[in-house]
Amino acid sequence: FTFLFLLRLLFSYACSFTIKFLAKLKFNGEAASVAKKKSKKKKKSKTISTDELDLWHKFVADFSSQELNFADQDLRVNGDYLYYYNKNWLDINKLKYVRPGLMLGTFKKNRFEPSYALALAVQEVAEENVIELTKDQWTEYVAGNTIFLSGNTRKNGWYLLRCEEKNFAFGKLVNGTIKNFFPKGLRFQA
Repeated sequence: FTFLFLLRLLFSYACSFTIKFLAKLKFNGEAASVAKKKSKKKKKSKTISTDELDLWHKFVADFSSQELNFADQDLRVNGDYLYYYNKNWLDINKLKYVRPGLMLGTFKKNRFEPSYALALAVQEVAEENVIELTKDQWTEYVAGNTIFLSGNTRKNGWYLLRCEEKNFAFGKLVNGTIKNFFPKGLRFQA
């Protein structure tokens, strides 16, 4: 065998191996799937609708706190969630984010439910909108149980729950029972 013949044989073997490898790669569809990958459509935050704005204003009027008087143009809806995002802050529409501002609550079936984040953010609230719980009641509430109030004369509705002068959640009072709205992921046995 001549040197030239061996070189040609080696070159043809290397080319056939490369072609087989490329064919196998193409056969698996890995390169094709990257090109055809669909882009995910993200729900963009939008301004609040009039119905949602009415629900928010009703909650603020019932709750009567000066801290909740946000300007209407600073409220944004992302899905069913209401957020406070000041119009003077930077535009975040092209960024990836977990929450686009302070989560105020959720819109559900013609009602507004305040969020845990709002309960922690609110500082000054009128005393008629606060229910002070004992340490034992707090322990029951953060475990996910409802709280029964004896001798209750308050009207039904949303109340800020406080223990040892610290706000920790919102609860809905219904006929002397505080319904539990503590986030399920944060519940624990104390």
